[in-house]
Amino acid sequence: MKSRSKNIFDYIIVGTGHSGAFLPHPLSKNSNRRSVQLIGTVAGGKLNIIILFIQPRSRGSIKLQNNAPLKIVLADEGFLNNSFDLETIKAIYKIYIRDIADKLSKIDHAYKLINPTLDTIENDKEIENFIKENFGHNHHQ
Repeated sequence: MKSRSKNIFDYIIVGTGHSGAFLPHPLSKNSNRRSVQLIGTVAGGKLNIIILFIQPRSRGSIKLQNNAPLKIVLADEGFLNNSFDLETIKAIYKIYIRDIADKLSKIDHAYKLINPTLDTIENDKEIENFIKENFGHNHHQ
């Protein structure tokens, strides 16, 4: 494994039914620290890539409603409160997801990126809207 590469295929780990990669922050020059996890899984004959942005700058809050241990907490993820997080997620699509799509289409010309499309990834406003409409939090309660 190359420690300084931003080539996603240098980081892929393949397992039974899944594959994944821990990748450097796409906007950082320090590629020794992992900030992104991509998990590939197949469903309905399609490759789905789950993006986990491991080190967001946005901060939320969790409030206890009362002392009952089984009562769910009130959570505000603060999702995308820090604009750097949105820029990072856009870069994940523009660098890593586009690279995956490009390499897979060279292996099999029938492969195409369905959602978002490459056109959406290339358009800043469209990819921002896609992220805001489709990206969810990954906090634990």
